[in-house]
Amino acid sequence: MINGIGSNSFSNMASGAFGDPMEQEKQQAKADQLQGAKDMNEAKRDSYKKATIQARQ
Repeated sequence: MINGIGSNSFSNMASGAFGDPMEQEKQQAKADQLQGAKDMNEAKRDSYKKATIQARQ
């Protein structure tokens, strides 16, 4: 076991991962979903900016 900074959070993470694999998977899926939505919003915003700039020219 690693002692020092972060050792407590590491042990919590490990017990979560081994204690309930499905819960771990759900958390990961939720994180991936949020990241995907964020990426999509950024792509939409970028394309909107490009269209706006082109319309002004």
